[in-house]
Amino acid sequence: IAIEAGMAGPWGEMHSSRYSSRENMNVIIGAWVDNLDSDITIPLIAELFHYNELYLGRLFKKETGFNFSEYLNLLRLQKAETMLKKQNATVAQIASECGFNDSNYFSFKFKNMYGITPKQLQLANKK
Repeated sequence: IAIEAGMAGPWGEMHSSRYSSRENMNVIIGAWVDNLDSDITIPLIAELFHYNELYLGRLFKKETGFNFSEYLNLLRLQKAETMLKKQNATVAQIASECGFNDSNYFSFKFKNMYGITPKQLQLANKK
């Protein structure tokens, strides 16, 4: 899904001059959940919501308790966990669908978060 400034939908409908920072964060997070495989960046979001990039990073940390990349990885890993339990796809395919370009990095981050590898989770759910 291409996300551009001025587009319709949740990314383009709201901006900082009309809504509170908390409302904007809710829209940003909701749109991320629907677009985790997209190349979502602070500069893109800052442009869409008319924020300074540094300010947006601080605001995001204040509202969520996470920095941008930590939260994005958290969302992607949660989506991957669900997919690994329900789908019969390879780890590499699921990593890619969740926005990870490197399946080894995905496996490393997944094991750090869940204590097991993605493959171990798949095998445990096939029993």
